[in-house]
Amino acid sequence: MPYLYKVPREIIPYKKLLSTCGVREQFEVNDFINVLEELSHKRREHPLEPPECKIALTLLRELCEKTSSSVDLEDKDIYVPDNNDVLRSSKVLTFNDDAPWLQQNGHYTFAHKDVPWSHAEKLGIVAARYKKAQEFSSLMGFAHEFGQKEELTNRLKDILKAYPGGSEIFKELLQNADDAKATEIHIIYDQRSHPSQMIVSDSWATMQERPAICVYNNRVFSDEDIKGIQQVGIGGKRSDAETTGQYGIGFNSVYHLTDCPTFISDNEKLGIFDPHLKYITGASVNKPGILFDPVSELQSSFKHMLSGYLGDFIKLEGGTLFRFPLRQEGDASDISSSTYGPSDVRELIRQFQSNAFDSLMFLNHIKTIKLSEITISGELKQLYMVGVEMTESDTLKREDMAKHISQHKNTTVVEIPVKVTDYLLSVKDSKHREEDWLIVQQFGFSERPDEHLAHEDIGKLLPRAGVAAMVSEHTPVATKYPSYIRPGMSSPAPAAKEMTKQKYAYCFLPLPIETDLPVNVNGHFALDRSRRYLWRDQGHRHSFRGAWNEQLISKALAPAYSTLLSVAAQKYVVNLKEDSDMDEVKSKDLEWYHGLFPLVQKGVVELTGTRKWEWTFLAEQTMVYIASMRVKVLPMIKHSGLDEAVISWHEPVNEDNSVFFDSLGRGNTGKLIRSFLMASGFNLLASPMRIYDSFLHLGIKVHTVTPVSIVEFMHSNSCAVGNVPCGIDLSTYKTVKSYLKVLKYVLKCIKDPRQLSGLPLQLCADNTVGVFRTCDPPYLSEFTDLLPSLKHKFLSPDTHSILLEFMRGLDSSTTVNAWKDLTPHELSQHLNSVLPDEWENVPHCITLLDVPNKDFYIQWLQLLWKYLCTRTDDDPLHHLQSWPIIPITESSLLSPSNGKHVLNLLSREDEWSLQFHVSQLFRKLRCPEVSQEIIENEPCTKERIAELLQPYVVSPEECKDVLSLIDYLMTKRSICFLSISKYEAETFLQYFQKEIKNYSHQHINILKKLPVYEKHSGELTSLYSYSKCHVLSGSFPEVPDGLWNKCSCVFLSPKLHLQLLLQGIGVSAIDVFDVYKMYIIPNFHIFSNQSRVAHLKYIRDKLMPSRLNNKQQEHIIRILSSVELIPSEDGTLKRVDYFFDPKNNVFMEMEDKCYHLPKEFADDYRWGNFLERLGLKTTVTKSLFLQYVNRVATSAIRCTSAALKPILCKSKLLAGELNNNNDLRTPDTFQEISKIKFIPSARVRHDLCDIHPPFLREGTDVVPFICYNGNISEQHVELAWTSCFLLPHWAIPTRYEYIRNKRVDLHQYLGISDKQSLGSVINHCQNICDRMAKENCPDTEDTVPKKTRETLSSVLIKIYKYLQQNINNTPLKTRLSNTPLVLVDNNKMLVRANQLAYKLGPLPSDTLQPYMYTPPRALGQYDELFQQLGTEENATFQQYACVLTSIKERCKDNNMDPNEKKKVLSATKALFHYLSDDTYEKDSESVNRLYLPSATYKLKLSTELYHGSYHLIRRIDQSEYDFLLPLTECGCDERKGNMSVELLPEKHRPKDVGKVVSEKIGPHAKPCIAESCDYSCHFKGMLSSEELALALKRIIRHQRGPNFLDTCRKDQIANLKTKLRIHCMRKLETMIYSPSRGEYIDGSENDQQIFMSESEDGFDLYINHGDIPVEIRLLGKLVTKVNKIISWQVIDTAVVQTLLSKGVEHFEDILSEDYHIPEYDQIDEVKEDESSPGKPVPEDVVNLLNNDPINSFRAGEVVASRKSIQEGDGAESESGEYVFAEVIEVLDVYADSGDTRGRKKKYKVNSGGNEPVEVSCNDLFKFKRFKK
Repeated sequence: MPYLYKVPREIIPYKKLLSTCGVREQFEVNDFINVLEELSHKRREHPLEPPECKIALTLLRELCEKTSSSVDLEDKDIYVPDNNDVLRSSKVLTFNDDAPWLQQNGHYTFAHKDVPWSHAEKLGIVAARYKKAQEFSSLMGFAHEFGQKEELTNRLKDILKAYPGGSEIFKELLQNADDAKATEIHIIYDQRSHPSQMIVSDSWATMQERPAICVYNNRVFSDEDIKGIQQVGIGGKRSDAETTGQYGIGFNSVYHLTDCPTFISDNEKLGIFDPHLKYITGASVNKPGILFDPVSELQSSFKHMLSGYLGDFIKLEGGTLFRFPLRQEGDASDISSSTYGPSDVRELIRQFQSNAFDSLMFLNHIKTIKLSEITISGELKQLYMVGVEMTESDTLKREDMAKHISQHKNTTVVEIPVKVTDYLLSVKDSKHREEDWLIVQQFGFSERPDEHLAHEDIGKLLPRAGVAAMVSEHTPVATKYPSYIRPGMSSPAPAAKEMTKQKYAYCFLPLPIETDLPVNVNGHFALDRSRRYLWRDQGHRHSFRGAWNEQLISKALAPAYSTLLSVAAQKYVVNLKEDSDMDEVKSKDLEWYHGLFPLVQKGVVELTGTRKWEWTFLAEQTMVYIASMRVKVLPMIKHSGLDEAVISWHEPVNEDNSVFFDSLGRGNTGKLIRSFLMASGFNLLASPMRIYDSFLHLGIKVHTVTPVSIVEFMHSNSCAVGNVPCGIDLSTYKTVKSYLKVLKYVLKCIKDPRQLSGLPLQLCADNTVGVFRTCDPPYLSEFTDLLPSLKHKFLSPDTHSILLEFMRGLDSSTTVNAWKDLTPHELSQHLNSVLPDEWENVPHCITLLDVPNKDFYIQWLQLLWKYLCTRTDDDPLHHLQSWPIIPITESSLLSPSNGKHVLNLLSREDEWSLQFHVSQLFRKLRCPEVSQEIIENEPCTKERIAELLQPYVVSPEECKDVLSLIDYLMTKRSICFLSISKYEAETFLQYFQKEIKNYSHQHINILKKLPVYEKHSGELTSLYSYSKCHVLSGSFPEVPDGLWNKCSCVFLSPKLHLQLLLQGIGVSAIDVFDVYKMYIIPNFHIFSNQSRVAHLKYIRDKLMPSRLNNKQQEHIIRILSSVELIPSEDGTLKRVDYFFDPKNNVFMEMEDKCYHLPKEFADDYRWGNFLERLGLKTTVTKSLFLQYVNRVATSAIRCTSAALKPILCKSKLLAGELNNNNDLRTPDTFQEISKIKFIPSARVRHDLCDIHPPFLREGTDVVPFICYNGNISEQHVELAWTSCFLLPHWAIPTRYEYIRNKRVDLHQYLGISDKQSLGSVINHCQNICDRMAKENCPDTEDTVPKKTRETLSSVLIKIYKYLQQNINNTPLKTRLSNTPLVLVDNNKMLVRANQLAYKLGPLPSDTLQPYMYTPPRALGQYDELFQQLGTEENATFQQYACVLTSIKERCKDNNMDPNEKKKVLSATKALFHYLSDDTYEKDSESVNRLYLPSATYKLKLSTELYHGSYHLIRRIDQSEYDFLLPLTECGCDERKGNMSVELLPEKHRPKDVGKVVSEKIGPHAKPCIAESCDYSCHFKGMLSSEELALALKRIIRHQRGPNFLDTCRKDQIANLKTKLRIHCMRKLETMIYSPSRGEYIDGSENDQQIFMSESEDGFDLYINHGDIPVEIRLLGKLVTKVNKIISWQVIDTAVVQTLLSKGVEHFEDILSEDYHIPEYDQIDEVKEDESSPGKPVPEDVVNLLNNDPINSFRAGEVVASRKSIQEGDGAESESGEYVFAEVIEVLDVYADSGDTRGRKKKYKVNSGGNEPVEVSCNDLFKFKRFKK
């Protein structure tokens, strides 16, 4: 076998030697035991392989043969294979003997079938039959010692004296069941005798064979119930105020019936009480009873034990059944002499049946009571049943109240939060009795009670109160109450006899106390000693009990009573039909509800302590509470607008929304007003006046209806008269009669008319009801027909008499603003309702002949002018002036605003006067005038009409108005002057001449429009179309026809009598010079060429030399220079300055031929000076040059490649002119042209264009034109061709010029740069790199030609060189850090510098390509540049994060392909390796977003992912969370403490799922029955022992070094003793708990062997109950928990597991002998390693040093070096002293040895200094032994 060996035969002769070496003669028992233990540790509860199993059985056989009996192995822990080939301790195994029916019992683990009984007995394995017997007899396993702990028979006898017998026993059990939260209780009289063969003991047979009373409830016993039922005297429920009878002292009343009560709960626990110690074997004085758990074991072995527990009739699972074997005649009992025969039992049942119906009302949980009997033949017969029915929601309400009480049962009464609930309870019994009760329960005082109540203790009274009102009636109302009544439920109006039925007080069960209230009341009252009546203080004594009852009534019962009224109102009083009579409603539907109110009568106040004082006090307190807390219990009926009236509920006192009791009379007036008020929303209560009187008797201020209250109501927003304005039949008034009644009623209270504002009391002439508003009052006027469609704006005539009477009662100084007068202004606002809209502001007259309804408008106009003539206002027409209401000639109408378009010629003048002739002339011209045919009647007189029209129409006396009228008529072409004579024209002008000085410019223009002026030719004409009017003196040469018309000039016939008028309108004289200046020269363009040349010659040769002075000559020159004189090539006339001298070459090239001077002028020398004086251009000036270069620049913008050549020619010509024209070579000129783009950019080589198009030329072959400023010479092309333009060499002028004897650099003024700028090179670098980066081909063949790649490499080398020269400039890093400028991968790829790192952590250099690379060696000379731009020596967190981000941007939210997945896993691995290496400086803060792989292989934002332990993740729904891919799948070893998610910075760390959900002990976990079982004591003793603490310190110092344990870590070890709590569990089950949901997650259940939770005050360790010794698997888990408590200080926990598997007495042997761990104090003495780097090499090993040049060294190898290396000195030490060193790294670089045949490697070594140093192999000495 591989564990124990036999000495080979060939060395047996050396026996003595072998013995000296430790070889023994034979193996000992412990050898076999140790091998079995080692084999067990190796398999760890996994089945043995067949060879291993054979070895184990052989070892056991050998072991047993060496022992004589089991005593020899008694203290040994021996591992034996079980029937599944798993090695287990012999103490937990069972031998499979001749009991086959026990073989199926999973409770036992059987030994291997090949282990014989002889061996099993020696190994301590117990037989199955014997073990089962021992379980019963020794109370082990499922049977536990159980029983009441006090002196019993005498004590029980005394208790029965205080507790009544009879049916009160069943009440006690009913209370117990309710407190246990059971919903059903079933009392069964079992007359049978049960079998007694297969029972635990023969003494139990008498209890089996006699009749019994069985009481069942559907609630399982809790551990607290089992403890409580064992109490005697003090009561097991004394400390629990929530309960009223749960298995406390009251349970002992059952000893009236029996001497041996028993119970079975959940068909799992069977308890038997045996106070006499004679029915159960093993019962003792200290433990007079027994508890079997589980019952299934008992059933399988002793099935007759359960025959009397009615399993055939009742399902025992989920409930508890008590069995009370009845005491019989002849029984010798020390407890009671009472015996019960059949008649006695039936009488008990009858008594309880009579009270059962009423007992259910205020119980918390019980819903059903059943009474039955089982006959001798075994038939179950039901005697009686009563039950309650509740809806599911009501059931939840009652259960929630019970839960609330349970939660606050230990809270002081002054701090208990109030909770109120209501529900409907339907009680039905098997006798067809049925009642429905509305129940309200309250827990807690509504107001803070007296403080002393919190410090008294009289059985822990609680503020529990309840009120119940009967709501049943035997009349089905399924259709009448659909909202609140369940189908089949009774009406909420009980019969009268039910209402008058006496109601009682309850203390959870009914008391014999009548209350005279209409409801039943319940409370946790302080009762007297009889427990049947409320406590009352005697005399003047004030006790706590009396105070308690008073507080309970006023602060709990009264609020509950008011709540019941509120609930009854909301749920049981419903809406009514619309046509219901109010009185009928009150007498029928609300009678029941109002009958629930308590009655308070004035003067009826009982003294405290008198009969029924409590209930009178309750009635008063209830009404006071309703008023003070504003409880809405008073009904109000309002119409809903449908077919029913809605009942709303209100509080009696509300300052913001008062309600009113109905005090209106029953007469017709009162009925009309009541009907209006109810329909309008007035808060009119439907409650009877007796309720009003009750409030009044208590001093509560309530209201009744008064006229003032109605006025206030109408002013409020609650008043709903109707959708006003509306017809009176659609309002709540319904009729005018009702309206007038309300109006009169309201006006009685109105003292100020302003109070009418806002009241819906306005009745208009169209019978519509509205609201009086001062902002829009109605009209009170007799002219209603002026606005026939707006009668709603006039008050109804029916209201005039009432309103006038009201006004007569007002003070004379009072202003009435509720209505208003119809003024012209008001009338104008509504004229569009009578006249067509298009008439308003109509600019012309309206002809009545064309208008439909002509007669209506004539009558309306007559009424209007009658209204206007009666008005006393100033200017009544002012507000009507936009409407056509003035009649004029030809049956037309005109608006007053257009009145200035009509003449008023009514007055007559002298027929010889000028005025008369002018009036006649007006009529001849057919001017419109006012007509009196329509409006001239009473009271409209001619004088009154003239007075009204005076401001609006035209009078002949006003010349200005007449001119305006004529102008208007001429515009409308309504007047014609063709028929007037010259005389009439002069008369007309004489009429207007008298006001000539007063005319405005507009009036002058109108005068000039008149065709009444006589020309030289004798014709009448208008002057308006001529701009100039002259009288010419002298003569001038002939001019072309039409010139004067073109010049808008006219000459008039002289009129001396009109001279004042002509001067006023601007007629003047003119001479020849002015004719040329004003008319001839400016109009040369209409002259013929011959005539124009003649006039020019006339001006050149005659006019200028002889007739004009110098000033006039200059004036003529100036005019001629501005006039087109000379015909161009296309025949159009141009000014002289339009033309250029054709003798100038620049002009010939730059100017078109059309700009050349015509030949007829160019060839005639006489024109030279004259034309040059007029502006002819002869030389290139600065302005012309600027014009030409700008023209070239403009042409260059639009030119194509085909048109480029001429522009290039012009550019070169201008560049030459710039270099040769001295007038242009000035700094100012150069500076002006420096920014003009007229120079073509130099062409770029094709090989450079293949890399990137030239600057701003991508996609085009057109050469861009550039300016001088900011550009450089083409000699710098490779550093700037994409970022700036390049100047051709021929365009650059001579650099220097001497100006005023000073040498000037003209290039400076042109802005030509001598060299490229850094910014330009950076831009150029970004351009070509960004473009060529798009050609990166990491996954494909390179498509870029090789020559282009070579050119790119050459260009970049020059750029690198330039950038490295400017490396210290700030913009360099900021602008190029994200530019892919580094060529990698054989020049195929361009990457950013921050994508480079010399080392990629644990990854090969090509792992992360194409996302990260190592720098090419060929570019090593530019390392400084690349490092400045982001290249790292070792890859950083930020770089790995960028790799992940790049892959995320590539794959988006899709699944990664295999290569992407591989890169992501590698990057993640490297990232965590980087974080775990403390030698790197962490740069994680610069990373804003980090992507990590999810469990679904998608890249997700790290903060959106979750992580956690596997055992937690697997038990929750993983679809709800995105989990981080386990780091192990990325190649990270999470088992190492330095490789976990916690390494990530907090801002990037995934969410811990352990903070979202947590593992907790599940609700189904069960603690061990015994508080301190042997199992838990074993662990408590070991884990809290000093021996374990010392052992742990010893192990940790051994594993981690002597200085590891500081004070903090020692304190953590001390926590095992001070902060570790151990709990033994019978069933240890954990579940996942979600705090956000507040619930456990379904399906997360998991059975555990061990579980630990941590809190602020320590650790709780839960262990599943088992046997000692502990299983290996459990020990492993326990060690993990211990290591967690001490913060994982132990590295290798195998030794700790070995310790915990033994006793503390073995710790020293295990540590010293098995694991060779030195003692705690010895570890400090461990010597420091003498060969550590820097230590001197001892002399005795110096002879081993070897310095052979061909030596090769490995990383980690210990070598020697001269001391000089340690000191950092490059020279060798002369002392010859050597020190130890360690090779850290073998470098790839070589040291130059001077030998041409090869080079030697270099090494990085640690020789004890602060930093490693690099040396060659010549500096190192190898430790080497020489062969002899």
